[in-house]
Amino acid sequence: MKMKIWKTLCHPHVLELYGASSTSGNPPWFFVSPYLSHGSLVSYLQHLPTLPFDYILQVLHQIAEGMEYLHSKDVLHGDLKASNVLVNDTKECVLADFGMSEMKSEVLRISGITLQGTYRWMAPELMRVGGELTKETDVYAFAITVIEVLTKGETIPWGSQLPNADMANGQD
Repeated sequence: MKMKIWKTLCHPHVLELYGASSTSGNPPWFFVSPYLSHGSLVSYLQHLPTLPFDYILQVLHQIAEGMEYLHSKDVLHGDLKASNVLVNDTKECVLADFGMSEMKSEVLRISGITLQGTYRWMAPELMRVGGELTKETDVYAFAITVIEVLTKGETIPWGSQLPNADMANGQD
């Protein structure tokens, strides 16, 4: 996602962008946004002694509202998971790290690092060659995030499995 688009986004459940910079004027960029003292949703939930059902519903509703807003602006998150949801001072959820897939891919390509951990939140169609992000793939990631929230980040479908190389390369 282009920074100009991110800068125009304004929603209580979407992280605000103050600005961006780089040492060379080219990617990778360093983004400046508000500091959210409670950190990621996963970390926050794991420190709660109990998880009241009404709070679970509130959290999931806030994430869904943020996603609905992004989609209404034709912005795809592309990497939704509880670790990319931050908790602010009033204990509300704020979506972060959205729309960065293109920039992340370039950094990973240059560095040679593979992004295996995120596969667990990816819709199966994204693991095929030519798979593209869509609103539907964001919804799939939301469903996995629901399970993650319900279990305080302790259970993620396929958590002990990574897709095999053939599947990741689009081969059957």
